[in-house]
Amino acid sequence: MKIWKRGFLEIISEILECLTESPLKKTHIMYRCNLDHRVIRKYLLVVESLGLVQKSSEDRTFYVITQKGLNYRHHFRSFFAMIENDLQNISSQHKVSIDKIVVSV
Repeated sequence: MKIWKRGFLEIISEILECLTESPLKKTHIMYRCNLDHRVIRKYLLVVESLGLVQKSSEDRTFYVITQKGLNYRHHFRSFFAMIENDLQNISSQHKVSIDKIVVSV
């Protein structure tokens, strides 16, 4: 059985998702997204460079999601919902578990 690893876009989406609730420090993002300090530093550099997040103007140790980040998150969720719906259809047509479809890919 394959172990499913998160991809680049999934990790970015998780970072944005946790920032929709409230501004967070790097350490809190790291724990919520289950990333180590080296990895979170790289991902925060990417999302900040893309304009998806920015440091809070009130406290520079906190990160906040930008409007662009909210738009990205919306599109990612829509895309994921479409794939999930298609997998449900495949599963019901072929009477196969979605887990078996995803794991065998």
